[in-house]
Amino acid sequence: MCSHNNACKPSAAFSIRFSALRHCGFSSRMCIREDFMGTINRANLAVLVVDDQMIARNHVKQNLVSMGFADIDLASTSTEAEEKVAGKNYDIIFCDWHMPGKSGFAMMQAFRQEREFDHVAFVMVTAESEERHMVEALKAGATSYILKPILPQPFQAKVENVLQWIAKVNPKYKCIP
Repeated sequence: MCSHNNACKPSAAFSIRFSALRHCGFSSRMCIREDFMGTINRANLAVLVVDDQMIARNHVKQNLVSMGFADIDLASTSTEAEEKVAGKNYDIIFCDWHMPGKSGFAMMQAFRQEREFDHVAFVMVTAESEERHMVEALKAGATSYILKPILPQPFQAKVENVLQWIAKVNPKYKCIP
């Protein structure tokens, strides 16, 4: 039963796969119960990877592709990332901390000042392994923090946590009128 207390039927019309995803016929609302168990269809999520090192960008992309992500854009600077974000709505942004010009950390802080980015997951992917950097990034609005070099299993576990966060806070995946 959805949050509207109406009998709901499973819906396959949407690209989100939840055990508790239901379509309320009377109101055309998509509902996700609080006890959902499942994952968002990764192929439909828009992802941006920002890193000044091509090898690092491609490594993140390869890991994402192996997890089923398909809509992945790459940027080598914060300026390039800002241009891409101006033209497309991203669900997840992976960014390196240190880059020429504006750092990934500063870019994330700037985006977090804008309300339209409240539902975008920001994942810092960096070699900054000191605890104070992790805490600083998380306090500034990072959804997750992944250390370089990227190891596939921890990377996948962190991304799964990010997907759960998206399912809880992104209005595209919550009960929508």
